[in-house]
Amino acid sequence: PSTILISAGIHPWHASEWNPANISMLDDMLQHLRVVFIGEIGLDNACGVTYENQLFVLESQLKLAEKTGKAVLIHNVGHQSELQAMKKRFKDIPAWILHGFRGKAQMAEQFISNGFYLSFGPKYQVEALRTCPIERLFVETDDSDANLRTLYQKVADDLGITVEVLESSICRNAESLGIK
Repeated sequence: PSTILISAGIHPWHASEWNPANISMLDDMLQHLRVVFIGEIGLDNACGVTYENQLFVLESQLKLAEKTGKAVLIHNVGHQSELQAMKKRFKDIPAWILHGFRGKAQMAEQFISNGFYLSFGPKYQVEALRTCPIERLFVETDDSDANLRTLYQKVADDLGITVEVLESSICRNAESLGIK
C-alpha cells in the first residue's frame, strides 16, 4: 500500500554486488517520499563478503545519508567499535537505528550512550531491552514469521508497561525522526 514507509540500501551480504551505478540508482530511490530510511546497511563479520568491500559500500551509503538527510538502519554483526566510530565521523545523519538488536545490556548501554536507537525483534535479551530508554526504542519483526501484535505485547510485558504506552512511545520516536 502507498501508506507503507520503506527503506532502500545495499545489505552487507550483497556488498560484492555493488557497482558505481548503484549510488545513482539509490540516490534516485531516496527521492521518493515513501523511502524514509537508508538500510539495511552495515557490517557483518559472519558473511562471505570481505570487510573492505563491506566498508566501502557502507561508507558510500553513509555519505548518501548525509546528503539526503535520511536516517540509517544498521545491520551489525561483530563491528560495534567500528560503527560507533563511523557515527562520530558521519555527524549529519539524523539517526542511526540498530536493527534486530540482540546484544547484551552492556552493549546496549554503549550504543545508546553514543546516540544510537535500538530496534528489537523477536530474539532480544530482556536486560538489554530494559536498558534501552523508551525514547530510543523501536520494535520490528524483520523477516521472521512473528506477529507484530504479539511482539508488542511481549515487549510491553517485559518493560512493565501497556501496549498502548509502547505504541505511543514508538510513534513519538518515529515522529522525532520526521516520520509520520
